[in-house]
Amino acid sequence: MHATLRGLSAVALTMAFGWSGATAQVAPPSGTADPVIHPVDWQMVARIREEGLQRSQLASTLSYMTDVLGARLTNSRDMKRAQRWVVDEMGKALIPGKTFSEMHGYASDLYSKMGIDPMYLHVGHSVGLQVEEHWIMSDDPTKVESGMVLNIELYSFSEEGVMIGDEETFLVTDAGPEKLSILPADIIERKF
Repeated sequence: MHATLRGLSAVALTMAFGWSGATAQVAPPSGTADPVIHPVDWQMVARIREEGLQRSQLASTLSYMTDVLGARLTNSRDMKRAQRWVVDEMGKALIPGKTFSEMHGYASDLYSKMGIDPMYLHVGHSVGLQVEEHWIMSDDPTKVESGMVLNIELYSFSEEGVMIGDEETFLVTDAGPEKLSILPADIIERKF
């Protein structure tokens, strides 16, 4: 059993199964014989457990991904719908105070959750803020502000070399983002 638990912390087992004790014993690092003993912060364990059990979005996100979006086979209708979902989730996250860098990171997280390989350096750009578009890049500290109009554009390549993507335009407001795109949400495909 000890070998089976290697790499799992007693804290995680405590949270999952309600085991208790004053200390957590973790399997020894490779090449050593003695286990590492760590005191357990039971208040923190309780907070983490409460957060996971009371406010977790895991079940609803997993349900949406599997029951609604389905398999994301390359260049399939479900992959296109997943791509559109990522763009819509990005739009919902456009709230004053977030940085362009945070938005870029969020796009990467969403792509990872959906199992889609992204194809982008930026995740969107400003509309009408300056003569040239201000790209939403991974290293940009620019803060999202109320009144900004931002276009979220995300793409990926299918195995067939088809670029699949979606672009939507949003107005950032203090009450939440407002989607300005009024055309049907069709996925743009370009063969390269």
